[in-house]
Amino acid sequence: MFKKIIATTLTATMLLFSGAVASSASANTQDVVNQVEQTTNQVNDTVKQVEDTSKQVEQKTTEVQKKVDEVKNKKLHVSKDDKVIGGVCGGLAEYFGIDVDLVRAGFVILGLATGIGVIAYLVLWIVMD
Repeated sequence: MFKKIIATTLTATMLLFSGAVASSASANTQDVVNQVEQTTNQVNDTVKQVEDTSKQVEQKTTEVQKKVDEVKNKKLHVSKDDKVIGGVCGGLAEYFGIDVDLVRAGFVILGLATGIGVIAYLVLWIVMD
């Protein structure tokens, strides 16, 4: 796509140059040279903008691909590093990207209030890798 833009721009420059030369039979040669230089500068600026845009797109694509890979590789597991009993709270905290103490507090509250916290912890401990 960028090659097509550059080719089109260069073609336009050549046409401008050939038109300027054809119409300059009576015109001053310096005016024609100035026109060609201005057009060349415009083409160079356009090419630089296209290259800069291309680099930005490549950088953003790389960033997005890294994030996609992180999400694909994200797996619910018990934590081997951050565990008190079985590592369930640590694993949930790692998976969701939250503080492990909040997860532990949630299980304690659910366990004391309804008993569901204990059952949920045991089920998750069995199910999680």
